Amino acid sequence: VTPRPIQNGQSGDVEVGDVSKSGSRLTRPHTSRPTADETHVVVRGDADRLRQLTLILLDNALRYTPQGGAVHVTARRAPRGWEHGHRLHGDQATLSIADTGVGIASEHLPHLFEPFYRAAPQPPSVANASVRSGGTGLGLAVADWIARAHGGSITATSTVDKGSVFTVTLPLAAMPPHTATHAKAGA
Repeated sequence: VTPRPIQNGQSGDVEVGDVSKSGSRLTRPHTSRPTADETHVVVRGDADRLRQLTLILLDNALRYTPQGGAVHVTARRAPRGWEHGHRLHGDQATLSIADTGVGIASEHLPHLFEPFYRAAPQPPSVANASVRSGGTGLGLAVADWIARAHGGSITATSTVDKGSVFTVTLPLAAMPPHTATHAKAGA
């Protein structure tokens, strides 16, 4: 899958927290409603596609989180340094969706974003007996395409029986000069 740039007329400034809030209305009977922490983070992009990316990740998190589990969404400006195995430059936004679900075995992580790839189902246990599976293996490939089409990336970390964290990193929208000066003065 090759990312195509977002066409002019389809993009604009998008508040990452607003996109993540739209997905927080999703719920499954056996999990808590996703909680969200956001700061004012604005990226340039297609709001519908970014909402789709968020919904794909939230749906997966809820689908693979057992009864009593939790899903947490965090949107923020990325600090400089390293996070979840990749370098951050401080001019990026991150959207992280973490769950306390069944987790993904490490041998599957490098293949998660390949079209039609589905990790082998985890063996049933008391902790994850209510977890629903299904799907075609296209959701994460689509999410990856959307992130790359916006000049960003998506990564996953996971521990079996502990949960997963999917982190989307996107370039921040350029701030108008007067806003940038005001933001620095208030910092």
